[in-house]
Amino acid sequence: MFTRRRLICYSKQWLIVLAVLVLHGTSRGNEPFDYFNNSWSVIGLKDYNRGTRITPENKLVIGDCLDDEKASASLATVQMRFGRQLTPLSREQTKTCLDGWLPVMLLTARDGPVRYDFTLWATPLPTVKDWKKAFDWPTETENFLNWILIRVTNTGDTPAKAKVKVEQSGPHDKASHPVSALAVPREYN
Repeated sequence: MFTRRRLICYSKQWLIVLAVLVLHGTSRGNEPFDYFNNSWSVIGLKDYNRGTRITPENKLVIGDCLDDEKASASLATVQMRFGRQLTPLSREQTKTCLDGWLPVMLLTARDGPVRYDFTLWATPLPTVKDWKKAFDWPTETENFLNWILIRVTNTGDTPAKAKVKVEQSGPHDKASHPVSALAVPREYN
């Protein structure tokens, strides 16, 4: 049976543990967190055979296979660059999922007072007849469209220069691109 003295002693121990947990939680609560050091992620659609892989360096890898040399040669990659020096995204930017679980990847990068928020996700191709069904299962094709939304915000008090560049390497066929106007790499100032 617990005596009053023991209850007070246990209560003090639990208060100390609780205080440590609260202090630890508040010091790192707003930072993005990724459990893995070699973090790969995927954006894609439910029940499709493939997805677009996102490397630990935050490049998008589009294609069938990484293991086979012949297939690896057919892979396309998409690299996003930001800032005045057009710095490529790297391991410094932590990927997180929208709402903690949705296959929509979020990344944030900074260059001086300018913040770049990247959002990456996939949708069925615009040419699919029943796009609602295509979100749940490949209805006409296994292909899908990757989207990259980049929101640039000047958090400073004075005007600041900002640059973004999205570039693709590997096989690139403008004629077969689902949105031909977006097929040409561009740099935005």
